Amino acid sequence: MPGPVTATSTAKAASSSACGGEDAAFDHSKLTRDLFGRRVNLATPEESLILLKATGKVPHEGGVRFDAASREYGILKSWIAAGCPDDGDKSPKPISLDVGEAKPRADGSGGSHHDHCQSEVQ
Repeated sequence: MPGPVTATSTAKAASSSACGGEDAAFDHSKLTRDLFGRRVNLATPEESLILLKATGKVPHEGGVRFDAASREYGILKSWIAAGCPDDGDKSPKPISLDVGEAKPRADGSGGSHHDHCQSEVQ
């Protein structure tokens, strides 16, 4: 999946819908099959919850991440249309992850966000 994966809080990331990144097979299954398959719609990829939320067509705590004309949208839509193939052993292996300092959200919700995330892969 391109770009950073974010969660509202560490607890939410660990206990609910967020993928942890430690177990790629588990994350792939959770992303493609959890919530009764609502995150991805293989028949109509543009109706996938993951795309609807990211483009702001369905509200969620993360806000708009990209628009439907973006490269990110195209990559995700193509992946869903292809049946959400699992890269398995072909995907890059993470070496390090640097997440910026948590900063208060500007919307006054009391939440926080990280303004950058950088990873190194081999």
